[in-house]
Amino acid sequence: MQIFLASSDFLLEQSKEEEVRYRTAGRPMLCRPTFLPKTTLTLSHLTSDKRPLDRQGCEHTSQLFCGAKLENRLTATFWNIQVKLKDFLPCANIYSLPVPYRLLVGAPRANWTHAPDLERPGALYRCPLDSHNCSQVVVDTEGSRSGTKRMVEIKYRDNKNNMWLGATVRTHQDRVVVCGPMWKNAYFRRYTILNGICYEMDASLKTDTVQKRMPCLGDQPTTVTHPLGHQINEGGDYTYGKCQTGLAALYTQNGSKLVLGAPGGYDWTGTLSTYTGSYQTTGHPETWDPWPEGGAVKQPHDSYIGFSLAAGKFFGDGVEYIAAGAPRHQHRGAVVFFQETTGNDGALQPTNTLKGTQLASGFGYSMVALDLTNDGVTDLLVGAPVYLEKGVGGAVYLYSTRDKATLQLVTMLTGPPASHFGLSLSSAGDLNGDGFTDIAVGAPNEGSGAVYIYHGTKSGLKENYAQVGLLPLFSSQPHPLSLGAISDDNITY
Repeated sequence: MQIFLASSDFLLEQSKEEEVRYRTAGRPMLCRPTFLPKTTLTLSHLTSDKRPLDRQGCEHTSQLFCGAKLENRLTATFWNIQVKLKDFLPCANIYSLPVPYRLLVGAPRANWTHAPDLERPGALYRCPLDSHNCSQVVVDTEGSRSGTKRMVEIKYRDNKNNMWLGATVRTHQDRVVVCGPMWKNAYFRRYTILNGICYEMDASLKTDTVQKRMPCLGDQPTTVTHPLGHQINEGGDYTYGKCQTGLAALYTQNGSKLVLGAPGGYDWTGTLSTYTGSYQTTGHPETWDPWPEGGAVKQPHDSYIGFSLAAGKFFGDGVEYIAAGAPRHQHRGAVVFFQETTGNDGALQPTNTLKGTQLASGFGYSMVALDLTNDGVTDLLVGAPVYLEKGVGGAVYLYSTRDKATLQLVTMLTGPPASHFGLSLSSAGDLNGDGFTDIAVGAPNEGSGAVYIYHGTKSGLKENYAQVGLLPLFSSQPHPLSLGAISDDNITY
């Protein structure tokens, strides 16, 4: 599931029950974005809608946009919510110039038009909103083949079939990354090595700007004594062999780092890899080791660290931290916070852990970092979609430091039974124009799926939802929510 800005001729109706309804061709419908699991769409550019953009406020009318059914090719139908947005669009380099919208759409089960021999590798689409034509972005010009990681001569044989390219799409200014966490290294015939892969490029989306991100190939060549390199250690643990790199990804707030989550690393303990510098960076990434030697505390197996990611200045010290969701950490879930080590190597080390309280609640499955109260300190929302108590099916926790140096639970939101409320989370911008950021919460198992909107306030979040969108017409379930923008104006179609 995805919410993003767009434009449309369809009109919004809002009932007394505050359900978000649509009307097209004289027939009312409820908005539920419906995509395959982990399908993502990201807003990649902005438009003034031919209205002057105020440099200070950027107040104008725009819309939320919902889409349905992305199969082996892009066949999407869209409905829209028209809302008034204020102080939402970044305006620093737009001023009063009209800039075209464009969507980046991840379709993890799509086939490649330029390599039809591959079986559903997944694809990235670009969709200008001033036309009905979407086109595939060519991130890799070849099918499955053998290759070598040049820095240290690590050999691999890639298998791009069913690699779920487009499961994760993230942008930051002039940078774009799209990931296929199911990419397989077929070099070792007896083993299925599920390393995962990401492709990073600039905002032009041109193939010649693409850099492959394959941190879980490791840096240990295959030898007689280590025939599997870094993939499976001598004790039989899958060190890098099941990483699934790119199941989560983010850019730090200043864009200086790309962080990739690999929840299957180190026998599903999970790990993070970081690339420092521009998208042109070709150097070796820094990959965190959750099993350090020398007596340091090891993270528990099967934690899934890196399943979700968020970044922000959470603790009031002005330092940006990386938050990594670990929904199976000690069976209750957790969020592990990382800080960059001193020096220029870009390495991360864990600083503290926020632990879930209920067994098997999935705490940390989803996260979003945002400043709800406009106080300059980042608040953290954590989803626990399998949280269970009488009359409740899923929860979202709001944490903030406020006047203290540690994160405190401020609000807990819950959803209806068996709804998986909190499976996906997103900042929705300032939908009601009150100056505070609102959020969207996905509940994919409520009927055929639902999206809840909660309004932000000066004290956090209103505990009662402002509106809920349902759509019983499709069977695909909504998953990731994200909203991003590329503010560089050199994008071409």
